[in-house]
Parts: sequence; C-alpha cells; structure tokens
Amino acid sequence: MLDAAGRHEEHIETNGITLRTIVEGDGPLAILLHGFPRCWYLWRHQIDPLKEAGFRVAVPDQRGYGASSRQNGSRTTTSLSSQLMSLDLQMHLERKSFI
Repeated sequence: MLDAAGRHEEHIETNGITLRTIVEGDGPLAILLHGFPRCWYLWRHQIDPLKEAGFRVAVPDQRGYGASSRQNGSRTTTSLSSQLMSLDLQMHLERKSFI
C-alpha cells in the first residue's frame, strides 16, 4: 500500500504492537530510526539514495509515534530494542544495519 507521500507502507506486527513501516528496495536491510518527536518522514531524503546503493530500506514509526500503535506500560530501552529486533526478524533478512 502507498502512503500519502507515495511510499510503500506496511503495518508489521511485532511484540504486541503494530509498527507502520515504509519498506522499499532490495538487498541488505537498513533500518532507519527516528528520534523524539519525529516519525519516518524525517528520513524521506535518505530512502532513495540508500535504495540506489543496493539496500532494502525499512523506516518504522517507532511505537507511539505516527501511525504505529502505543504500548501499555513503560517505554524502556530494552523493550524498544526487543521490538526492533523482532521487526528485523519479521522482514526475514540476515544482513542489516540500524541507522
């Protein structure tokens, strides 16, 4: 499905939440992570150059931001790491980079 910016959007279930994730390209996975209080759109200018360099680019709205669901309870670094590693496993790719 294309989002309003014309990007391929997937909703990926991971560890009890749903992450809206822009996914484009083929090759080793590069996961781009935004900071507070942003969303995937922060990375919009980096997606095409990374695709052209041969990467599959995944840019999730982290939990509680944009169109991703919110998690009940505390937001710890451990729970964030767990959700991102689960996202990685959902995408079925062995090689990846977190940016």
